[in-house]
Order: sequence, then C-alpha cells, then structure tokens
Amino acid sequence: MPKPVAREKLRKLRHFDTFLLEQMKLDNPAAVDIDPSIIQRFFNYLFNGCGAKPATIREYLEVLWSVYAYLYERKLVNDKLLIFIHQMLTSEALGPV
Repeated sequence: MPKPVAREKLRKLRHFDTFLLEQMKLDNPAAVDIDPSIIQRFFNYLFNGCGAKPATIREYLEVLWSVYAYLYERKLVNDKLLIFIHQMLTSEALGPV
C-alpha cells in the first residue's frame, strides 16, 4: 500500500493535465512549447502547496521521472523541458546525491 505522501503525490500527478490547462489557459497543452517555469510552478505546487515535500533525493528523482514519463506519454516533452529537467537533477538545491 502506498504511503500517504506518495498517494498524495500520485493524485497531484494525475491532475497534471488540468494544472497545465489552468496555468496556460489553453484548450490544448500539447500544441504549445511548454515554458519550464510552468513545470517549476508545478513542482512548487506539488511539494509545497500540499505540504508533501520529498523525503530523500531518491524520492525527489522518482517524482521528477514520473512527471517526465507522464509528459512523454502525452507528447508534451520538448528540448526546453529536457534542459529544465537536467537543471533540476543537477541543481545545488538537491544537495549531494
């Protein structure tokens, strides 16, 4: 059975399409070049807005990968997003891996 924090994160991830629509105010998020700041706001919302912060670097990376996979399946991944994910993975905010 997933932990409560993991369940909450999964619930938030399942609503990612809705989040993009709200943030971008568009009918079709797949038709635009996604601005990485939108993904950053999503992470802020996911980890801070619901109080569910990643407990470990591994957990953070797993959620990041889940977001990437979710976007990839919906053909929303582009070069800017890949660069952003790379920056997130190499960020000093993560501390030593």
